[in-house]
Amino acid sequence: MKNDNKQKKNIKSAVITALFLAFIIAGCILYIFLPKSDYSPAEKRYLSGFPEVSVKNIKSGKFSEDFEKFLADQTPLRTFFVSVNSYFELIKGNNGSNGVYLGKNGWLIEKPFDSNNRFDKNLKEITDFARESSLPVTLIAVPEKGALLKNYLPKNSLQYHDFEYIEQLNKEFSGIDNALFVNLTQPFSGMENRAYYYRTDHHWTSNGAYAAYREFCRLKGFAAPSLADYDVTSYPGFYGTSYSTSCYTLTKPDDISLFVNSQIDSKVKVTIAEGKKTTESSSMFFTPRLDEEDKYTVFLDGNHTRVDIRSGINSKKLLLIKDSFAHCLAPFLAEQYGEITMIDQRYYTGNIKNLIDSESFDEVMLVYGVDGIATSRDITLN
Repeated sequence: MKNDNKQKKNIKSAVITALFLAFIIAGCILYIFLPKSDYSPAEKRYLSGFPEVSVKNIKSGKFSEDFEKFLADQTPLRTFFVSVNSYFELIKGNNGSNGVYLGKNGWLIEKPFDSNNRFDKNLKEITDFARESSLPVTLIAVPEKGALLKNYLPKNSLQYHDFEYIEQLNKEFSGIDNALFVNLTQPFSGMENRAYYYRTDHHWTSNGAYAAYREFCRLKGFAAPSLADYDVTSYPGFYGTSYSTSCYTLTKPDDISLFVNSQIDSKVKVTIAEGKKTTESSSMFFTPRLDEEDKYTVFLDGNHTRVDIRSGINSKKLLLIKDSFAHCLAPFLAEQYGEITMIDQRYYTGNIKNLIDSESFDEVMLVYGVDGIATSRDITLN
């Protein structure tokens, strides 16, 4: 009897060992034969490639460090394993995967940002530019959704300070002649702001951009079109950056909606400059992008160094210095400005003041998320 039990234990041990070895061997085979990806559409980032083999890199330890990154990034079924780990941590009570909370009703909400003392520097950069500018300057600062959707945050979440930063911006701009700060505190208050942000992405929706545009028009004395003036088409299956970053893969997707003013969009010409390459379009909405992983690039084809929009609605020229929050705002602004030049300082290497002097703009607008103003190292205006 004892021999039988011992034999059964040996068989069980042998089976477990064989399965473990099979798993290791299968993983090695997949590592060797599966094609390696340069980019992860799900995570929206570039993946590490096989490191350079050299005596210098081996001696310095760089090869070992880069090889670990390569193994981590090129692991077969990587997204599945990252997702399992995210939910395992959640079960353990650690809500927050890669800086993203899993909130109530499936809301994925970025944790509060750490300004690392950049806010004061960027505030000075922006206000000095506004004071010295001979053109009217407008600033729109978009709060994080976590600062607004407090009822959707998990327990013991960290505190958001967006509206403290907005108050500082408002105070500084109120003392500058010919400068306007579009304070979104009141327009974005109340439960209706749920429609102003995506559940799976950090950006605002077209509804949110329209609310900001309407407030801008009110402050400038413009007549903003009503929502009824737009042809609105919604597209399902949008998974945004919050989803990709956190890998909470059981979250339901968003719809992404396009607000098209046919009287404007039918006349528009969009020119995208990226280095020596120039692309032209007859619409501000790049609908083929809706079939891709990152559907937010439907708005003006995503991030580019410079984008020029010509609607011909009038002769007013706007210089729009921005981050990606401006992408779904720009189609609304094209109703007020015949020409818009969008500059993304993450990629633009020219001098902003020289650009203003050389191209005869009538106004300047800055559009950033509050987190961008508080953390960016790319805002250089003076």
